[in-house]
Amino acid sequence: MGSFLSYILNEYTGLFSNNPFVPTKEYEKVDYIILSNCVEAHLDSKFKFNVWDASNYINFVIPNYNKKNN
Repeated sequence: MGSFLSYILNEYTGLFSNNPFVPTKEYEKVDYIILSNCVEAHLDSKFKFNVWDASNYINFVIPNYNKKNN
């Protein structure tokens, strides 16, 4: 997950850099980007914990600094 976070936030080609890898207009209506490891629980067939409890996961909520204001 750290690699994805770095990919999005890196200062050279990240989404909020001066040279983003995705054109800003492609995501100008997106409010937040959420990175989560919640899929890991669904890969565990024994479900050792409550998979519906969000406190069991790590979630990064990144506001879109390039959002077009309406």
